[in-house]
Amino acid sequence: MPERSRNIIQKFFDDMQLDISEERVLNYIIREVHQGRKLSVVIQDTYVRNRLDEKHLAKILEKKEVIQAVEEELTQAFKDHDFKFTE
Repeated sequence: MPERSRNIIQKFFDDMQLDISEERVLNYIIREVHQGRKLSVVIQDTYVRNRLDEKHLAKILEKKEVIQAVEEELTQAFKDHDFKFTE
C-alpha cells in the first residue's frame, strides 16, 4: 500500500478515535455538572485532561449540550437560592 494511502487511512482512524473520546468526555462533563460540580473544576479532572488537548476541549465546551447543562444548573440554583456548587 502506498505511503499516502496508509497516512489517509491512519488519519481516518485517529479522527474516529478522537470523536469517540470527545463524546465520552462530553457525557462525563454533562453528568458531573448535573451532579452539582463546577464546570471549571470538572474540566480540570484527570479524566478530561488525559483525553483531550486544549483545542478539542474548547470545541467540547462550545457544544450546546454543555451550555444547556450549565444553564439548567444555574436556573435550578436560582430557584432554590442554593449557589453552593461542589468541588
